[in-house]
Amino acid sequence: MSYIGIPVRLRPTDPETLEESAGFETAVFATTRRCPELLKCLKAFNKLDVHEDATRAKAVLARRKLLEAETPEEIDAAEAEAVKTTDAAEDASAKLCGAVRDFLVTGFRAAGYTEEQADRYAAMVPVERLRELKQAALVGSGRLDFTKALTAT
Repeated sequence: MSYIGIPVRLRPTDPETLEESAGFETAVFATTRRCPELLKCLKAFNKLDVHEDATRAKAVLARRKLLEAETPEEIDAAEAEAVKTTDAAEDASAKLCGAVRDFLVTGFRAAGYTEEQADRYAAMVPVERLRELKQAALVGSGRLDFTKALTAT
């Protein structure tokens, strides 16, 4: 196994109870310098993140128009638009989840882990800490500890 990458401290969860363990594991996540494929995943992830935000905003606007509609024709048109934009937002969210998983699995696989190990470690990464992992993978240095709670700054 290659150890070129960023050490990431993770808290494992019990697959049956989904409760976090008291212990921790340290895994290595590849950097974009070492793995050009990871950079491609990161670009796709960022692009889909922006797209998902935009589609969510459009869905909110469409629901607002539905609330403001007065005539039956306006209500029908606004309802159709709200359904269409909500479906688009859900589709964008699903694609974003796939891109996040691809990014995480690719990063752990490029660090030398098997597909099974990479899936396991990817499942341990807290979603709210993805920004830190993306930045560290781009910079190519550092150490991340995802066992500690986030503090507001």
